[in-house]
Amino acid sequence: SQIQGPTPAAPFVSVSGRVSNSGGYGVFRAVVTITDSQNNVRYTYTSPFGYYSFANVATGGTYTIAVSSKQYTFTPQTMQLNADSNVDFVAGP
Repeated sequence: SQIQGPTPAAPFVSVSGRVSNSGGYGVFRAVVTITDSQNNVRYTYTSPFGYYSFANVATGGTYTIAVSSKQYTFTPQTMQLNADSNVDFVAGP
């Protein structure tokens, strides 16, 4: 018999957040990517106020979320997702 680990509450979660510049203003049409451990990439664009969202993200995996913008630089964030998550980005210097 196999030993089962703890089962996540939901098989899928959502990841959303806001992308802003150092002045706190949302960055419009920045490309936000979410990459899983098998290098599967999904992307979306930020809204006029800098918001983004990914739905149906499988729980339990490790993901890297990154933002690409022509005007600003952002540091990617890597995390394990087990629940709905809010991941915000603020432009670096």
